[in-house]
Amino acid sequence: MTTPDRQSRKLRLLLAKLPKLTVASLPSITFDTFTVFQHLPLQLRQQIWKHAAFHPRKIILRENWYKFKNYITNQTNIPAIMATSSECRTEAPRYYVLVDQPAYQIPSLVVSRVSIATYINFAADHFVYSNVFDHTAILSDFIFSASDLAKIQILEYQS
Repeated sequence: MTTPDRQSRKLRLLLAKLPKLTVASLPSITFDTFTVFQHLPLQLRQQIWKHAAFHPRKIILRENWYKFKNYITNQTNIPAIMATSSECRTEAPRYYVLVDQPAYQIPSLVVSRVSIATYINFAADHFVYSNVFDHTAILSDFIFSASDLAKIQILEYQS
């Protein structure tokens, strides 16, 4: 009967007899487009869209100190995947909710009423509540209904 030490020694001897393997390095290839995506199975494409929908964005909750309404901001009101393809625009509503900010008056601008709608993934997006200790705004002062407030899962405080 062979011992484990004897087996490993035997394996090392056998490996030493093998010819050295040389692999030529391949040039790195970068792609600007992925043209086979539409040929992937639907279930796989849906999983990819789902993964993309859960990439977190920062939704900044701001108190408007000019005495208009409190409002939300983020890098864009429409997630990038909604600008990708018609298939994705069909998939995205499974993960995003359209939250419509009520119109409010801005006296100094030519356009006197502004209304902004924002798509939010409550399970992934990070809500950043700024200046929480310096101002009197509370979370319910923003555009969310009580049911929307209950959906917020990630809330950060920033002073």
